[in-house]
Amino acid sequence: MGRADLHKVSGIVLPERWGDNDHLLSVLIYTPDDEEYVVKSDSMGKKLFSMLDENVEVVGIIRELNDGRKIITVKNFNYVGREEEEVENDYENDEDEWE
Repeated sequence: MGRADLHKVSGIVLPERWGDNDHLLSVLIYTPDDEEYVVKSDSMGKKLFSMLDENVEVVGIIRELNDGRKIITVKNFNYVGREEEEVENDYENDEDEWE
């Protein structure tokens, strides 16, 4: 397969399927445009298991199943960062309260 078959997907790593005793069986990449890519659970894909709730950029081969689900076989990935929560800073303009 040639390089043209590789695709880049960016998103957050989420659990896709759990087994007995809360054993993680597979993860997916959830993209900002609401797409889901199930990660093939081979040796490279399992490296993403430790990155739940983290933003990543994945390069891999994508295939679509008959039911419309997309599977990505990961060739490499980069850590982008943790999903940031919107936190309001109540003290930003209230410096005099701390004096």
